[in-house]
This record gives sequence, C-alpha cells and structure tokens, in this order.
Amino acid sequence: MINTLSITLLKAILLAALILCFSAISPALANSPPAKPVLAFSDLVNGPATGLGDGLGEGAIVTVWGYHFGEQQGQVFFTDSTGQTRPAAHIYYWKKADGKLPGGPANLYDSHRLYEIAFSLPTTTLGAGKITLQHNDGTSSNSLPFTAISGRIFHIKVNGNNLNDGSFATPWQFLNGDDYRILSAGNGRLTAGDVVYFHGTTERLGEYAGKSTRAAIFLRSINGRADAHVSMVSYPGTQTLVESPTTGIYPYLSSGIIISKFTVKGGLLEDPNDNSPTVPPKSPSTAQIKTSANGRIVANALTDMAGRCSNGYAGAITGSQNNTDNVSILGNEIYEIGCRQTSHFHHTTYMTRRSQTGEPAISAGEFAWNHLRDNMAKYGIHYYDQSNNNTTACDQVTGTLRIHNNYIVNQRSVAISVRTAKSSTNSPCWEIDTDIYNNIILNSGLGPVAERSNGTQPYAFLLGGDIAGSFRVFNNLVVSVSDAESRQYEPPAVIKFTGYKNMTALTLTNNIIQPNFDMKLVSGDDAEIRANLIASTPNNSLLQRFFGKVLTSSEQLNYFAESGVIHNGFITLEPSSAAIGNGIYLPEVKHDFYGNEYDKHSPTIGPIQYFLPSDN
Repeated sequence: MINTLSITLLKAILLAALILCFSAISPALANSPPAKPVLAFSDLVNGPATGLGDGLGEGAIVTVWGYHFGEQQGQVFFTDSTGQTRPAAHIYYWKKADGKLPGGPANLYDSHRLYEIAFSLPTTTLGAGKITLQHNDGTSSNSLPFTAISGRIFHIKVNGNNLNDGSFATPWQFLNGDDYRILSAGNGRLTAGDVVYFHGTTERLGEYAGKSTRAAIFLRSINGRADAHVSMVSYPGTQTLVESPTTGIYPYLSSGIIISKFTVKGGLLEDPNDNSPTVPPKSPSTAQIKTSANGRIVANALTDMAGRCSNGYAGAITGSQNNTDNVSILGNEIYEIGCRQTSHFHHTTYMTRRSQTGEPAISAGEFAWNHLRDNMAKYGIHYYDQSNNNTTACDQVTGTLRIHNNYIVNQRSVAISVRTAKSSTNSPCWEIDTDIYNNIILNSGLGPVAERSNGTQPYAFLLGGDIAGSFRVFNNLVVSVSDAESRQYEPPAVIKFTGYKNMTALTLTNNIIQPNFDMKLVSGDDAEIRANLIASTPNNSLLQRFFGKVLTSSEQLNYFAESGVIHNGFITLEPSSAAIGNGIYLPEVKHDFYGNEYDKHSPTIGPIQYFLPSDN
C-alpha cells in the first residue's frame, strides 16, 4: 500500500520535472533591458554646504555607492529644500568600488558589482534635499536623502599641526584624544554637523597621544546626532590607515559618529599559523571599530595585521548597551578576522546590549551591503543579548532589524545570528522583528573546532531564543553549509531556530538553498516554508532529509530540484533553473542583489533575477 508520505513525495518529484520543463521556455529568460543606475547608500546623510576649502569643491564631500553607474562619468545633482536642483560642485572620482585609489579601501565590486562616486555638495539652501545621478547615456537614478546643515569642515594631513585651525591650508596632524592633556579635536572639540577629512595619514596605538592605551583614534565626548552627525572620512584619492592590536577607533562617551573609508587593522595574538591548541581570551579584546548611538560605519576595510589575529570578547565591528542604538553598518569589507586559535567568545562582528538597568528601548538598526570573506572568528553577522539573572529583564531593542544585501563567503560558524538567551521568566529579552533578505551566503557553518568543549555551530543561520517577534528570511541564496570538522559535535542544519513561548514566528520564502550535505532545513521549532528552491543530493529522501515529516500544504509550494546556480565571480543561473519565474513577488524589495529590478509578474526565487551578466 502506498502511504501518504510516498504520494506526497511522488507529487513533489513530478512537480519538479514540470518546473524544469517550463523553465526552459520561460519568457523571463530574455536579456535584461539597459539597466538604469541605482543608488544604494551613501556615507554622509547630512553635512555642511560650504567650507571645504580645497579649491575644488564647496560643501561636504559625499560618497555614494550603487549599481550600473558605468565607467564613463556622468553627472551628480543635489535638489535642495526649495526644490532647486544644482550640479555637484566637483566630482572627485566615478569608478568601480574595487578597493583601489582614488576610491575607498572596501572592495564591493567583486562581491556586489557596486560603483562609487565622490562629489562635493554645491552651496545650497539648508534643509532636507536629495541626491540623484545621471548616467552618461542620459538615464537618471533613484534618489538618496541628504540634508544640508550648518557645520564645519576640517582636514588632517601628515605635515599638519594640532595648533593649526584644521583648514585645508593649515591642517591638523592627528585626531586621537586618548590623552586629555594633549591638544586634539578628538578631546571634545568637535560638535554636531562637523566633518573631518583624513588625507592618507596613519594613526597607530601609542602614537600622537602620549601613553595611549585605549585606541588608535579615541574620541572623547563628541556628540553628533542622527540629524547632524560628526563625520570622519578619508579624503578622495587617499586611504587612511588605523592600526591597533586592541581597539582601532573608539567613540568613548560619544554619539552620532560616521566612520567612512578607513583601513583598520587589529590583532591581539601572534598567529602561530598552525593547528596548535586554542589560546584563552585575553583582555583587552580586539575591536577594529566600536559603534556609537545613531552612528554610521560605512565602506571601511577591516582585517588583522600581518602575523596577528583578533581575539577576546568583541568583533571587528562591535557595540554594546546604548552604543548600538540605530546603528547603520553599510558596505564594509571585513576579511580574515581571527585565526584557528581565536576564542569562541570573539566574533567577526558583535552587536549586543547586555544591560539590565531599565533604560529606554533602542532601535534595532541595519546591516547591509557588506562583504565578509574568509573570517576565522565565529559568527559573521552577530546580534546577541542575555540577562545575567532571571529576576531582571533585558533592556529592550525594538523596531525591525534589517540584514540584507550582504555577501558572506567562507565563514567559520554561523553566517547570520540573531538570538538572545536567559531572559527573565516573565518577559522576552527583545521584542523585535527581523528581516533577512537578498543575502548571498557561500560556504558557512565551517570549522575548525579549536575548543573541544565549544563546537563550531554547523549552520548558516542561528535565530530566535528569547526574542518575541517575526523572523522573515526571504530572497537569499545559501550554498554549502558546514564541513566535516564543524559537524563533529552537532548535527548540521541550514537554520537553527527556537522560539519564545509561542511569541516567535519564522517564515522562509523565495530562498535558494543548496546545503551540499544531508541536513534538515530547519532544526528546532517549526517554520512556515514556501516558494523556496531546495536542491537535492543523490540517494536521499528530500522529505526525510529536510522535514522529517509529511509536507504541510504550505511546504508543498516549494520546488525540489538542482539550483542551477553558476558561481564564476559573478553569480548567475542556468537557463533551466527551476528558480526562474517561480518566485513570489514581495513589493518591499525593489531590486535584486546586483541592482536589477525584480520582475513583478514572473519573479525569480532567490536574490538574483535571471539576466545575462553585463559589465555594469
């Protein structure tokens, strides 16, 4: 007798075959129309419209990143609060975001095919406006918001002197405010709306600020705001280097700090470059950049110094308590953080709160367009909290955490982790929604297991715990989860998920999932799973492998076939991929991972619309 499970499996196989046939003649296979330029994000979102003083521009230098800009320079415009549109005062460069001069150090072209443009704001009426650009073929982009405000512009150069006024002609030498007895603008002398441009200088721990022990650039009591940041940016044509075995850039008792286009290198441990036993955590930890409330960390290159590796209790980008309020982490290249000996307490990035003082809730923030590669510290993108006892509740994080358009490759342990633990007995630790979408994750959940009592989690995602809210995981590509070493102590799964007292929900929609090893799709609590393309492995039951049960009506909407993913630098799909034309259109996501518009009528499953690759 054929049981219900066998019938369901047969239906799934027949459906997959039909899909493959249909895909071969799908109208979605046509070449894409000429792609319009798409602005993704900028470093500054507010700044002064005058005072640059470099003889080229007028106001603050703003860098924008986006897609399909092309190699030939077009035009950049600013429309002010009165509706008047003016061209940029000066365009410093228009190029691929490949990490090379005259651009910033973050290579976002190899991962995302992003371009970057640096331009000076024209003298304009103060107030809320918008940035747009025009391709050389005449097509115009979408807009990004920008507010022209009152503020000052300063410069730091190798031949500067901190007794100067900080102008372009008479610049400062350094910003580090670690020693309060030494004259430096980093000692509380910057105010909301100020911008500081670094001209290819190098700032190291212990230099310039006496017996500096805390950070290479220590910012003391500098308070920007969400509507008037204090910005630190590398000047076009230069890349500033920050080096410290412990902390690189540290906004201490500071808020609203923008950190853009720096190379920051760390590393507390000497890298033995072998498989020797793990080294216990040391204090202080390595932290290339620490966050500030309402701050923005944009397009920096973060890694370890040669022969060193990060270790401790932090991450390349890290923040705690109120310093993680409304933080935007955008377009950074974070690579080769840690070594085999790096402690399981140390992470590639680490956002937490860890306070139980009854303070007001903070906003969840955003982590997007980042390029994470070859990191040996655990957890690529890591949001975590816990209470230290069961009588006092966690201080709340609210809103929607958005994790999107990140490229994560060769990540030790989990690629994306959002979870809490040990809440009080009567309330969740956090009450947030989490949207995880348009990410590409290749080869995650990896070993090594350096500490035998703390295995490396063989998952792509680790979600839930004591969080009340919805987790929406959609339009992602996940290929290769776990390796032999990471699977020694825990069974692998694409997603490890636990909910809080029936107050947490997980939905998986429009994802391409190709784990390349037999494992469950979701381990732990149930999830709603629909319109995903789930790649199979030979000689295994898909239902048993992924679900271990008869499919629900929602799960029957998934597709079971080879993914058809082609990864040759640029990721695309084979014309026969079952992903093409079988997705669900989600109107909140306008563009795919490479800046192409999603087809409303025949969307592709996953983060990539099917178009032939182009040079844009």
